[in-house]
Amino acid sequence: MNTLALTLALLLIEPRALPDEPGRQQRIWVEHVKIDLGSIYRGEIATGSYPVENRGDSALVISRIQPHCTCTTLALLHGAGGTGGTERERIDLDSHGFFPDGMKITLEPGQTSELIVMVNTTGMPERKFTRSLNIFSDDPVRPDLSLQYSMMVMLPVNVEPRRLDFGELEHGQEKSLSTRLTVAPDLELNFIGTARHKQLKTAVEKISADGAPGVWQLTVSVDGETPPGPFSTVIAVETDHPRIKSVGVLVVGRMRSAVQFEPGDGLTRVLEFGTVEAAAGATRSIQIQNTQPEIPYRIQSVEIDGRLAAQAKSAVAVLEEGRSYTVEVILPAGLEPGKFAGNVIVHADHPTEQLRSIRFRGRIE
Repeated sequence: MNTLALTLALLLIEPRALPDEPGRQQRIWVEHVKIDLGSIYRGEIATGSYPVENRGDSALVISRIQPHCTCTTLALLHGAGGTGGTERERIDLDSHGFFPDGMKITLEPGQTSELIVMVNTTGMPERKFTRSLNIFSDDPVRPDLSLQYSMMVMLPVNVEPRRLDFGELEHGQEKSLSTRLTVAPDLELNFIGTARHKQLKTAVEKISADGAPGVWQLTVSVDGETPPGPFSTVIAVETDHPRIKSVGVLVVGRMRSAVQFEPGDGLTRVLEFGTVEAAAGATRSIQIQNTQPEIPYRIQSVEIDGRLAAQAKSAVAVLEEGRSYTVEVILPAGLEPGKFAGNVIVHADHPTEQLRSIRFRGRIE
């Protein structure tokens, strides 16, 4: 018999085991590589588990279990377990999927451990999520077994409207806006107040009847003590729920100052020089008007910063003391060509407008 015929005969008599055949070497086995964690209210912890088994005939070593989302933490219930067995030890993994103190987990042939997945849904939008993780082991066929888990995130509280927009208010103007907070019918949750805010005043009260599904009202107010300038913040309405700590409501608006700058307020925020001829120089003006003359506004100094801070000059014209001024920004002739930008900084004696910075820009040719 020739060599080729002998080789074929031996292969027929003694077939080789396939690489993924159970019962050969160490073999990791997870029956369901995809699990559904169900529907969960945002802010709660979604949990699920995978039984991880060694179906080989040699010890299996698990070195790491890596989640692919910072929202996920993992733990492994490891040990004999079962009736008459020892209680399983819970081993928590770090955020990178490593076991404590660099340890590795060994599964003997036929042994099973339980991988616990915990997903923090805080801040997640209302939709279905799918995430994944990898188990790294010395299984020669599947050394980085990939698993998936999914969940549907639901809003625990419906906020309508979700955004309170105060628009632009005059200095000293008082205004209040409200939003309705409707709690999911199957959720035990009450609102107990809001975090403190320096610029805004808040109040929350239940407006539904006792025994009815929880409907609450959040009222946000601005008053004469609200400082000038834009405001944008998220009001955290705190709850008594052990995991859903708060519900956020966005509040935006702008409180105009009693002292008006043009440019500097409204739609015109920048002092535009445009194109300036180097040989000629240029002058631009800022008009300042105090709409509450009973509280005088008096300019103390003006400074300029930016590329042209050393060359640019300023001048103040008093049109009416305590009430009306013109600030001129003067670019002398002979400046170097190129783009420029900077700030005109006005210092004044006023309780709410002690400092105002107005940006300027242009190009010298």
